[in-house]
Amino acid sequence: MCWPCVIKLLRFNATLSAVICFLIANIQSVQAQPEEVVVIGTAFDKITTHVSAMVTVSRDDQIARWNRPLCVRAEGLSQQHQKTLLRRLAAAAENTRLSVTDTECNPNVLLFFASDAPATTGQLADHFEIPLRQAGPDKVNAFKTSSAPVRWITTFDPCGFGCRLANSRISASTAPALQLMVIVVDIAQIKDHDFESVADYLALVALTNPSSEGSPSPDSILTLFTNSTAGSLTKRLSILDAVFIEALYTVPMDRYAKSQQHAISSRMVTLLNEAQQ
Repeated sequence: MCWPCVIKLLRFNATLSAVICFLIANIQSVQAQPEEVVVIGTAFDKITTHVSAMVTVSRDDQIARWNRPLCVRAEGLSQQHQKTLLRRLAAAAENTRLSVTDTECNPNVLLFFASDAPATTGQLADHFEIPLRQAGPDKVNAFKTSSAPVRWITTFDPCGFGCRLANSRISASTAPALQLMVIVVDIAQIKDHDFESVADYLALVALTNPSSEGSPSPDSILTLFTNSTAGSLTKRLSILDAVFIEALYTVPMDRYAKSQQHAISSRMVTLLNEAQQ
C-alpha cells in the first residue's frame, strides 16, 4: 500500500494535514489481536464519532457495502464532468477491491443531475417502487421529500456476501451487499461549488452509502453543503473519509453494526499510523 501516494492524489489541504498530525499524536494503541487495535484517547473518540456519523445501519442491524464493480450511469452531465466524476470515484476506490466503469455494464449507481430535483426524485421513487419497498416506507418518504442538494436511496441483497448459521452474538447469519443506488443531485444547489468537490462528495456517497440522517462528521467532505457562515473547510475527500472507505471494505462483513463500527474505527487507526511511517 502506498498511502503517501494516495494522500497526494487526493490533494489534502493544510488543514486536514494538521488534523492527521493531531490524530496520530494523540493515539496510543496496543495490538490485542491480528484484527483488533485497542486505542485510548481523544483521537479514537474523534474517529468513532466520524464512523458513527457515516454508517447506515439496516433494519437487520448490519452495514451493507458493494461486492461487485460499480457501473455508473450519470444523466444531465457534460462529457467533461462525467470524466471528472469517474476519475474522482476511481481514485476514492483505489484501496478497495472495487473497480469503476460506465461502459458495457449493467448500471448499479444511477446519478441524476436535475433542474427540478423534487419532481425527478418523485418520478424515480415511483419507477423503482417495488425494489425500494425493501428500504421501508420511512426511507422512501424521506428520499421523496428531501430538500438536500444530494439525496440517495439504496436496495441490497441480504446474502450478498453469503449467508450461514450465526454462531455468536457478534456474527450474523447474513452479510448484506448493496444492489442499487439512486442519487439525485439538485443542480441549483450545487452550481456555486467546484465540481471536483462535488465529485468527491458523490464518490463518498456512492462507495459507502453514508447515513443521510443527522449531521455529517465535521471532518468529512459531506459537510460541503453545510450552511455555516464560513462554509465547509473540507473541499476534497478528507483523510478520515479515505481511511473510512478502505476500512469499510476490509473488516468482516457478517458482524452486527456495533461490532463492525468498532472494527472499522480500529482499522482506521491502523491505516493512519501506517500513513505516518
